[in-house]
Amino acid sequence: MGRAMLFLVSGSFILFAMIQLGVFDRQATMNEVNVEYVLAAQSRNVANSGLERAINRISTDFSWRTGLDAPVSYNFGSGTASVTVVDGTFTGVSLPFGFIEIRSSGNSNGVTSVAVARIRVENGLPQVHGTMGIFTDNLSFNVSGSSFLITGHDTNPDGTAGLLESLPGIAVNSQAAFDEIYNSLNNTQRGRIQGEETPDDLFDTIGGLLGANKPSLTIDPSMDGDALEDFVQLAISNADVIYDDHVASGEGSLGTVEAPQVVIVNGTLEVRNATGAGIIIIKEGGSLDARGNFDKFEGLIIVQGNADLTRGNINIMGAMLFGGSNPSVEIDIDFRGNVNIQYSSHVLNNLSTRLPQTAGMKQELVSIFD
Repeated sequence: MGRAMLFLVSGSFILFAMIQLGVFDRQATMNEVNVEYVLAAQSRNVANSGLERAINRISTDFSWRTGLDAPVSYNFGSGTASVTVVDGTFTGVSLPFGFIEIRSSGNSNGVTSVAVARIRVENGLPQVHGTMGIFTDNLSFNVSGSSFLITGHDTNPDGTAGLLESLPGIAVNSQAAFDEIYNSLNNTQRGRIQGEETPDDLFDTIGGLLGANKPSLTIDPSMDGDALEDFVQLAISNADVIYDDHVASGEGSLGTVEAPQVVIVNGTLEVRNATGAGIIIIKEGGSLDARGNFDKFEGLIIVQGNADLTRGNINIMGAMLFGGSNPSVEIDIDFRGNVNIQYSSHVLNNLSTRLPQTAGMKQELVSIFD
């Protein structure tokens, strides 16, 4: 009896020891898992903290980029985040124009995690649907000869190709404006409106053959006249100068690339051998009257009245918009000079940089993942 009890007790100790060893083994495994989880969480926190630090800097310095090969480092306790900030202009980076990618690699106690964010950056100017955007049903459009060019191909001031895809040469928001422009042009003149190709079916109401000189002319019902009017009011509140009538003459009389101006004109702006850069707004009932050379203007021109570009060399790089929220406002466009109007995203982005109160960059965080 005593020996049997001894065997039972001994067996119980052995079984208990085996159970205890199993528990300790599982506990050790659980501890290892917990440690790995904590270290991974720490490294993710470091990566996200680096991402947040970079996003905060971008919000005040939207031109900041590190490139792929020169990351910046941020220290958070015992962890370090290595951060790169790039856009589509860098070799080896595939991003749409206007997007920034921030990649943060966080390391904590030898464990690494990566967090990535993408930011869409847009200038604060009204949306440009075409090199010339026309917001009205009540349009008179006249050009003489073929010594003019309206092009939606993105072009830099030095003549090289810009980064964006081509826009239409002219975009309108009504069939009436479309018909007025198309019917006022001869076949040669139609070939002088260039840019994004317009689908043939948009010309079905015209009838006849389009030929090789189909204009880059489109109807875009999404054009927002109210948004354009809101921008005009913002520009007025931040204007450098407001004129009733004004004669501009001389180099830089309407601003420079380094110091662009916001110019508001309630009446007539007469241009006599002038150059400029910035934003010009001709209010409803006013007129842009260029009878001498307007040989160089880089920026945005908004005309809510008449545009008489009738003599001399006229070179505008950026965009021109006509009309506003009133669909019946009368717009009269008369081109008889050597008129050259080129779309340039570079020029418009310069306005955002130089005129932040009126045209400053807008940033939107569109995705974040780790």
